[in-house]
Amino acid sequence: MDEEESSDGISFSQRPRTCFSKPDPHWGWVVVYSSFVANFIFAGFANSCGIYYIEWLDHFDGNSRSEISWIGSLLLGMTCMTSPVGAILSERYGDRPIVMVGSALAALSLMASAYVTNVYLLMVTYGVITGFGFSMICMIMATVPMYFFDEKHVGLAIGLALSGNGCGSFVMPLIIEMLIEAYGWRGSLLICSGIVLNCCVCGALLRKPERGIVCKDNAKPKKPLVDVTVLKSVSVVLFLLSQLIFSFGLSTVYVHAAALVEKMTGVTRTKSAGIISTVGVMNFVGRITHGAIAGFKSVNIFTQYGVCCLINAASLFLLPNIPFYPVSVVITAAFGFCIAPYGSLMQLIVQKMAGMDNLKIVYGLFVFMSGVGWMAGAPIAGLLYDATGDYGTSMYFGGSAMIGCVAFFLKTWIDGTCRKAGTTHAHHIDISVGDEVSNS
Repeated sequence: MDEEESSDGISFSQRPRTCFSKPDPHWGWVVVYSSFVANFIFAGFANSCGIYYIEWLDHFDGNSRSEISWIGSLLLGMTCMTSPVGAILSERYGDRPIVMVGSALAALSLMASAYVTNVYLLMVTYGVITGFGFSMICMIMATVPMYFFDEKHVGLAIGLALSGNGCGSFVMPLIIEMLIEAYGWRGSLLICSGIVLNCCVCGALLRKPERGIVCKDNAKPKKPLVDVTVLKSVSVVLFLLSQLIFSFGLSTVYVHAAALVEKMTGVTRTKSAGIISTVGVMNFVGRITHGAIAGFKSVNIFTQYGVCCLINAASLFLLPNIPFYPVSVVITAAFGFCIAPYGSLMQLIVQKMAGMDNLKIVYGLFVFMSGVGWMAGAPIAGLLYDATGDYGTSMYFGGSAMIGCVAFFLKTWIDGTCRKAGTTHAHHIDISVGDEVSNS
């Protein structure tokens, strides 16, 4: 493979390289299945925080909307912000034990959340501790399928694995709503803690892929556990900032969209919860679709992602002006389909920018920046509602944030487009994050 250098002068092809080989012809699909189920459970639950938000507004009527918004935002934010810690732990101890420990921690903290009596304790148990447990699942399950597939199939594999996120976001709000109606929000948390514990089984199915032959420069590299030299790239830094801004906008939807539609259209609370499910099912369809599309050589994944961001922004500007529930469903369906690349293409974009050797650290930083946006975005939107009494202001804030994302992503978009013709998939990869190379 020819040496490739970014427009910022950072070369990712000068160090020793190796090729991944599948340890078993079919085990990669077992890993995809495991990732799908884990994403279905943890992401489906995390993205359902808007259902609990409505319940907590009634239960904790002495607290402001902004304070209550922090509970769900901390869950989503901590899941993302502590993902780099999960990445480092997985490099040190392996993927399997970290996923299993994270699953057990999240299940126990959800169980504890069922017994707390105030908003601030919920912020700790439901938000911080559960989020940290989820982060150990999130980081690993989002990247491990990439190591088992070639360029033609990796997009589809990632799309299928992460479609569990969208499928869970469709099914889990409905399950949680039924559990709340039957057992109350406390009883539903107890049952959900048992559901989350099943992620331990998903972690037990993980197996580390073996290394193949060294493709260039057989010397074993001496390197740190985490290589941060990739952050010298302006394109990478701007890409990470764009994800921070994107998450500001995305968090407002999952936390406030159901309440907005209930107020605008006058539908029941149960029916308004279907808005989140609509986003989830279209996100499920979109992740598979966008992942499959990315496998075509003629497709520019940078353009694919950028255009979807613009559609997302338009959806958020439209939603507060629609008093008809069916139209709201159509708009949120378009939104759900177009946020799918946020999950299914990110690993491929990071790989093309930084190479497979830097995948975990850059993707971990991407998830971290997303977490900052998740944690701050919804409370800011809550403050806007408290100040104006209008959820439309929150949605306009979210739409503006997504336009800002495109502005920051522009250089990465241009650089990726200009280099596309000469880019080769990084299954001939850099080894610079602490893995041993075997000669065969």
